Amino acid sequence: IRKQKDNSKNSNKNSFLEKIDKLEAFSNFTDIQIRNTQITVFCSAIWQLINVDDKLTEEESSQFIEFAKEMSHKYLGDDNDKNDPVIAELMQDPDKMIGVIKTFPEDELEFFWDTLFSFAMVDGEFSFEEANLIGLIASGVYENLSSDEIKNWMENKLSKS
Repeated sequence: IRKQKDNSKNSNKNSFLEKIDKLEAFSNFTDIQIRNTQITVFCSAIWQLINVDDKLTEEESSQFIEFAKEMSHKYLGDDNDKNDPVIAELMQDPDKMIGVIKTFPEDELEFFWDTLFSFAMVDGEFSFEEANLIGLIASGVYENLSSDEIKNWMENKLSKS
């Protein structure tokens, strides 16, 4: 049984929990494991993005270190919860990682995309590899969109960043 702590977030939290319940990867996870998995997937996606072109710039590296420090404060539980081997195993499967991204609440999903595009543009250019990775993630998250719609969505996001 899950307890609601903040009544103002109940409606948002309920739709969030419904999404989580649909994700098979979370079938035996505690709330702490679910939240830590989401944070880990978020960080991992950013790390993969800045390394996708096989050249990690100083700007990317220093921004990632700051980002990782900020995100580390969001982890729940003690050190055993943060370094959960079940989460580490889940991180090896790109399909499950996309499944986790799909469970992000709407505002966090927007923050995820904004952060991803921000890191893609940190060196001033949007590389082919970065575009491919973001497109791959977006097409997994937004399965109902065509390739052209994903491309338009990405162009729209780029124009805003």
